[in-house]
Amino acid sequence: MSIRTSARPDQTHLAAMRLPGLDGILAISISLVLLFHLATSAAGHPVLGFGIFGVDIFFVVSGFLITWLLCREETEHSSISLQAFYVRHALRILPPELLILGFCFSCHPLTYFP
Repeated sequence: MSIRTSARPDQTHLAAMRLPGLDGILAISISLVLLFHLATSAAGHPVLGFGIFGVDIFFVVSGFLITWLLCREETEHSSISLQAFYVRHALRILPPELLILGFCFSCHPLTYFP
């Protein structure tokens, strides 16, 4: 059994690594926020105080994932291009976001009663 003493993980480890446990943690944090909003809308006032805890978990995990991706890019290319990072993520996030916004704006006249 060998123990790595280098501070940097090897490239194949970072490239192949998937952390499926984070999906569960994100699902729990989103569920906490949704439960908070459902309970609040049902009661008319905030009744459960754990919604902010779900938001905190979500931001911590998201920050970890962003850092992980930047470390992987630095390991693979010996540099980090923030411009390329933002372009990749904009191309991944914007299409579904625009689809949802289009759906919401198209449904708005149907649900708006002055």
